[in-house]
Amino acid sequence: RHFSTCACTCADEPQFKGTDAKMTDASHLGVPPLPLVRDAAAIMSFCVESLDDAVEDAAKLALLALAGGAASLLLRRASWSRRSTRAAAACVVVVLHPPVNVLADSLGDALTPVQRALRGAFMPGELPRAARPARRNQRGTATGAVIDDLVEDAFKLACVGSHALLGSALGTSLTQRALPRFAGTLIALGAPISEYQSCDEYGDLLGDMAQRWMEAETTG
Repeated sequence: RHFSTCACTCADEPQFKGTDAKMTDASHLGVPPLPLVRDAAAIMSFCVESLDDAVEDAAKLALLALAGGAASLLLRRASWSRRSTRAAAACVVVVLHPPVNVLADSLGDALTPVQRALRGAFMPGELPRAARPARRNQRGTATGAVIDDLVEDAFKLACVGSHALLGSALGTSLTQRALPRFAGTLIALGAPISEYQSCDEYGDLLGDMAQRWMEAETTG
C-alpha cells in the first residue's frame, strides 16, 4: 500500500511541475490589454497578416477614384449637368471595377515576400494566417461577381473609415489634454487597424448575401 501511494505521487509530480512551468512562462500571457500596448500590437499584427489586403484595397480605391474623377472632369468640361455627370462617373466606376480589382489583387499578392520577412522578424514562432476559402462568385454570374465585390468594398470602406474617424477624434482629444503626440498617433492608427480584419470578413459575408439575393431574383 505504501508503494502504490508513492508511485502515484511520483507519477503525478512531473505533471504539476509542467503545469507550474507553463503558468510561469510569460509567452502564454499574450499581449496585455493596455490601450497603447494593444494598439501597437494591432499595428504589428496588421503588417504581418493584412498588409496585402490593405494595399489591394488602397490601390483599388485610388484607381477607381482617379477614373471617376477624370470622367467627372471631362463631362463637366463638356457642359453636362451635375446629375448626369455623377451618374456617368458612377457607371464608369462600376464598369472599371472588375479589371481594377484584378490589378489591385496582383499588387497585393506582390507583397507576400514582404509579409514573410516581417513575420520572420517580428513573429518568428507564429504560423501564417489561414488562407481564405475559394471565392463563391467563381461559380456565379459575372454580374453577381461585380455586385459581390462592390458591396464588399463599399461596406469595408465605410467600416474602416468610421473606425478611423473615431480613432482620429479620440487621439486628437487625448493628445490635446494629457498624452504626447506619438501616443495620439498610435491610437488614431490602432483604432481602424485593429478592426480591419473584422470589417473585411463581414464585408465578404455581406457581399456573398447580396450576390445570392440578386442571382435568386434574376433566375427565379
